Amino acid sequence: AWICCWALAGCRTAWAGDPPAARLPACEESDYHFEYTECDSSGSRWRVAVPNAAVDCAGLPDPVRGKECTFSCGSGEYLEMRNQVCSKCAEGSYSLGSGIKFDEWDELPAGFSNVATFMDTVLGPLDSRPDSCSNSSWTPRGNYIESNRDDCTVSLIYAVHLKKSGYVFFEYQYVDNNIFFEFFEKQEHFESVQLKSSRSPNI
Repeated sequence: AWICCWALAGCRTAWAGDPPAARLPACEESDYHFEYTECDSSGSRWRVAVPNAAVDCAGLPDPVRGKECTFSCGSGEYLEMRNQVCSKCAEGSYSLGSGIKFDEWDELPAGFSNVATFMDTVLGPLDSRPDSCSNSSWTPRGNYIESNRDDCTVSLIYAVHLKKSGYVFFEYQYVDNNIFFEFFEKQEHFESVQLKSSRSPNI
């Protein structure tokens, strides 16, 4: 009997208090932002409200069906997430539409990786060859990325999942003719992407 009464009293105490969510302030538009979920197997996604950092509020908007995964705004436009409509960029700003541009190289962006191997065709005595290529890589230099200059071959790989046809554009500077340098693409549907490059003047 004592155990039963103690449990009942504990339940009454909990019920007497307000639910934690009821004590939180109602969310305002400045308290959250919208994001898309990952695309599912049918190419669909949802637009969800995500609280901003250090914000604790109640009453976030319900998830709604998002734009299809292949949708993108045109150049000079951006997707306004609240109404999911394309709007013109403000004066002095720009948009690549469905594109993405990498021009800040403080670190390797997501999607990039290095693979280093030793060149079997290198000439010279065996004792002059490196034991491994573990220290060879492409190195971020702020506004550009620099390749290694040793006897290892290092591939800079950029892996993407294409949503529509397009192209990949590289701007490069080739200052040492003794280094092998090439671009290539590897994918299942070669017709869906074009590889373009532009050589910058040597400094």
